[in-house]
Amino acid sequence: MIKKWAIPLVAVLATGCASKYPVTFDSYPQGATLVCNGTNWGYTPRTLYYEPEVKEQRYLYLSACSANWASGARKIYDPVPIQQFPDGVRQTAQRPNVPGFQQDSEFALKVQQMNYQRRQAQAAEQSAYEQQRQNNKTTTCITNFGFTTCH
Repeated sequence: MIKKWAIPLVAVLATGCASKYPVTFDSYPQGATLVCNGTNWGYTPRTLYYEPEVKEQRYLYLSACSANWASGARKIYDPVPIQQFPDGVRQTAQRPNVPGFQQDSEFALKVQQMNYQRRQAQAAEQSAYEQQRQNNKTTTCITNFGFTTCH
């Protein structure tokens, strides 16, 4: 009985995730902190996924989301016309013309370096895992009629 429902349930869950509406929040310069409804989502660019019902709306209002730069500059994201972008959208907040642009540009470079180092560390970790997996191949032995064969 459980096996009968397992495959259809997995198919429904998998298709449900794929139909969410992606919004990639970006900023210029990049590296601003994305805050939505008081939740810090990290540095831009960052993609958040909205429920499929959003696709039925005319606009997705993003006024609860802002880009916050290291200098203190802040910009609220503009609404998204859903019908114009039915498969998702990238919203870029332009930094306001206030003092501190150089500070924010330098911070953007630091965020880029941090992301690069993180990707390098992940690649090295994956490589080490693959090497260890290849070195630790399991040996299977089968005994038939008193003879043992190992592979």
